[in-house]
Amino acid sequence: MSGNPFRKMPEVPDPEELIDVAFRRAERAAEGTRKSFYGTRTPPEVRARSIEIARVNTACQLVQDRLWEIVRKTPNLDELHPFYRELADALAGIDRLKSSLADVHTVAKIARLIREEYTRKIKRARDPRTAAELRRQAFGRLASTIRRKVGDALRFLRKVQPKLVDLPAIDTEMFTVTLAGFPNVGKTTLMTVLTGSRPEIAPYPFTTKGIQVGYMERPYPVQMLDTPGLLERPEEERNPVERQAIAALKHVTDAVLFLIDPTGTCGYPVEEQLELLDRVRKEFDVPVYVVLTKADLRDLWEEPDLEGEPVYKVSATERTGLKELRELLNDLARGHYSGRDRGHDEGRDEER
Repeated sequence: MSGNPFRKMPEVPDPEELIDVAFRRAERAAEGTRKSFYGTRTPPEVRARSIEIARVNTACQLVQDRLWEIVRKTPNLDELHPFYRELADALAGIDRLKSSLADVHTVAKIARLIREEYTRKIKRARDPRTAAELRRQAFGRLASTIRRKVGDALRFLRKVQPKLVDLPAIDTEMFTVTLAGFPNVGKTTLMTVLTGSRPEIAPYPFTTKGIQVGYMERPYPVQMLDTPGLLERPEEERNPVERQAIAALKHVTDAVLFLIDPTGTCGYPVEEQLELLDRVRKEFDVPVYVVLTKADLRDLWEEPDLEGEPVYKVSATERTGLKELRELLNDLARGHYSGRDRGHDEGRDEER
């Protein structure tokens, strides 16, 4: 599944706005029906029945259609990729989303039942006064049902819909590398030189700067992510929703590039950067590769002691070390896609 599954979720009306729009649309429909009788000798009771039926049908159908659209264009919450499920739960709460959508679904069905019931009753009305009274009953039930049974749900969905629509469009099938490290160690610059373009900045819950997304297309697609302001803080300093936002990130991360600035010009001592490296290794159950940045600042550059661990030394300014890093990412991506294809083929063999 690729992209934000909530991107097509429609704007949600306020309950009073929905009622007002439905009744105004009903009046326009009634006027159109009234005009269709001009110059005819249609009996008054027939005209009245047709006009009131047009009002009831139009108002109920509009409510039904608007509510159905919300349910139909909101993704099935039980089938969400874990990345988006975690984010939706952190933003709105999966259980509350489910119950609100269930209320919307129920009232959409009630609107249809009101339309069918009062259409039948109005057809049997013997005079214009009875037809008008039945229409008023239908409108009363419709407005009361919206306010009592779905008012809170609509107000809640109206509040969270913009946030859900604005979730980042992450390709959950693509091999994904998350960049980690303190600010100013060169993550954005490295992503730019590796991908050949400035990374896109997409909103991400609980970060002020959003998530940066970049892509390497050849020879194997690689998606690169950087979430400023999330990973740098110790876990004990994060609130529950921040932890959930990081948990979501773990669902799409296949490898981590941890960037260390050995020059200290980022504003963080190397010892502090190594402590963050240890925390990131504990947080992510995927391979973590160390990248030493700013290799062109030779007078300030002091390689940290990583006890023989292989590292990748790069300079985005001089474009050194990038070939080796690209080869690493391509090898990892090739293994990712070949393993997935192999699993797919084995699944087909079992089906045979």
